[in-house]
Amino acid sequence: MSADCFYCTKDQKLNDLMIEIGQMEVSTLYLFREQTYRGRCIVAYNGHVKELFELPEKELERFMRDVTKAARAIQEVFSPDKINSAICSAIASLNLASRICSIFLPPFPQTQYVSIIRDKKYLRNKKDDMISHIAPYHPLQNFRNQLM
Repeated sequence: MSADCFYCTKDQKLNDLMIEIGQMEVSTLYLFREQTYRGRCIVAYNGHVKELFELPEKELERFMRDVTKAARAIQEVFSPDKINSAICSAIASLNLASRICSIFLPPFPQTQYVSIIRDKKYLRNKKDDMISHIAPYHPLQNFRNQLM
């Protein structure tokens, strides 16, 4: 755990940027508050590693299961035409502690890019939908608390 990492501290900076959907096997699924690309999420590995190949084989398998479950949940909840994804190492703190993440950016037809969605009710409903879609794969704690 790093005191400078907003994924570790779960501070206001993280809360302003994302909504925690839930803990998965070895990762945490977050929904970005800014939803110009509806369904934009990130799966953040719960530990600090710089490169994907640094994960032990079993841990890598578990991380990839989390990524797959998140993609399936995005497809079910948001119904995008396609889900673009990338696995990268994100700098999550001032001391350059890295964390492996998979980011999902589902594209939608041009007409759906018009406005930035930050509506609390919309986000709360999508959060609940996402929880219901990842819950069958991994028991979740109670994540239905206030968004703010």
